[in-house]
Amino acid sequence: MTFWQGIAISLLADTTDILGGDSTSGEYSANNEDQEKWAKQAQNFLICLEMLGFAIAHFYCFPVEEWEEGYRPKQQQGKFGDNMALGD
Repeated sequence: MTFWQGIAISLLADTTDILGGDSTSGEYSANNEDQEKWAKQAQNFLICLEMLGFAIAHFYCFPVEEWEEGYRPKQQQGKFGDNMALGD
């Protein structure tokens, strides 16, 4: 996702006037450098947001209780019919 995100942000920075500069004047190279800098900063910010989201998701998907001392997994008491496929 990060590769495609970088491509999209780079194209957005190249094809639009994000910073509001005037490209008809002689400041094209400075404006172009500013757009590249903005694109890099935007991608870095989005990566940080993605990392925050994935960190929260990992916190819930992989709980730490099973690594504590004395941990025993919860076993569900099933019925006799749960173990056999009687309907087949």
